[in-house]
Order: sequence, then C-alpha cells, then structure tokens
Amino acid sequence: MRTHFACGSRSRLAALAAVGITAATLLGATPASADTGIPVTNPSFIQPYVGPTDPASYTHVPLDSNAIPGWRVTNGNVDVFGRAAAKTGNSPVVESGSQAVDLNGTQTGGIEQTLRTDPNALVTITFAAKINDHPFCATWESGNTQSMVVQFAGGTTVRPYSLGTVTTPGRYASWQLMEVVLPATGRHSRLQFLSTNTGHCGPLITDVRATDNTTA
Repeated sequence: MRTHFACGSRSRLAALAAVGITAATLLGATPASADTGIPVTNPSFIQPYVGPTDPASYTHVPLDSNAIPGWRVTNGNVDVFGRAAAKTGNSPVVESGSQAVDLNGTQTGGIEQTLRTDPNALVTITFAAKINDHPFCATWESGNTQSMVVQFAGGTTVRPYSLGTVTTPGRYASWQLMEVVLPATGRHSRLQFLSTNTGHCGPLITDVRATDNTTA
C-alpha cells in the first residue's frame, strides 16, 4: 500500500529539515554514533548486604563463589565492604548507598562479570576506586602498595592502576572516578578487576558502568 502525503505535510517536513530536524528525530531514532549503555548487574555491590554502620564490617567471599550477584570470584578471594567500611557516604563520585569490593580478601583476588557486547565495539568502563584503609590495613599493611588491573579476559588491552599505600594514598585517599576503554572480545566480554598486590588489603572498587561508545 502506498502512503500519500498532502502538500501541506510535505511542506512541513521540508521546513523542519531546514532547521535541522529530521524525520528520524521525530520518530525518536538514536544516531549511530550515540553512546549505548551496557547493563552491569549489581554495579555497586549492594548485594550481599553488609552492616552499614560498622567501619570494620565486611563479608568474605571465596574463590569461584557467586555470592556477589552478577559477579564471580576468579582469583584468590575478596571482601565486600559495607557503606561505613567503604566510606562511600558524602562522596561526589559514588552513588548513595553503594558498598564496595576489596580485591584482596586474605590474598590477591579478583572478580569478573560477563557483559553482552558487539564484537567490534569499543567499551568504556567507568568505576570508582579508593585506597583500602580498613583499620586492619592501617595497622598491619600501611606500607604495602595497593594495585590492580582492569581488562576483558583474553583481550589485548590491560589497564594497570597503582593506588599508593595507606600512609601515602595520594589522590586515592578519597574515591576517584576512573575510566578505561577496552575493545570487546566478542558477543560476550568478561570484564575483570584483578588485584596485583599481595596481602590482605587490595584496592576498593564500586559503581561499575559500561558503555558502547563505538562511532559508526
């Protein structure tokens, strides 16, 4: 069936085009170059829930555990910190109510989540990071450098971060917003946060977001 436009309708479309408004805009179409959010499950680690008022409160999560919904512990073990222990309150870069993951439990640890990606995508990962100054760390591991890498498993791009020590945390004394661009490894890309230091105290991370920012 053919669609016929009255002269008046054609005139209105021409007028809209003259001021840069296209039919695609009217229909709500998204330009090919626009950023597209990629869902991340439990990005702020609010599950499992940890007591929010104790500055020393955390939940230990062992290797291969799925106790952190959406995430799997792939290396060593990790801890989930409650809001007070993570010091996420009153931060301009951290969502209200966020918990955090310490990438070292009793040893070097790491977590991963599989994201649905376009095989040719460039994926921007943003997250917040902070030095782990838990009371134990401040007493027993204050001089140990806390460090990590962010990557897609099997990918060629690996982004290292060194956060300093509890005694010399630099800007990581408070939560900092971080960003890295990673090439997707296929229709499913395994996002990994891996500690690279030994000991009981690794970097704290929270508020993980992913965006496909491929430009067509």
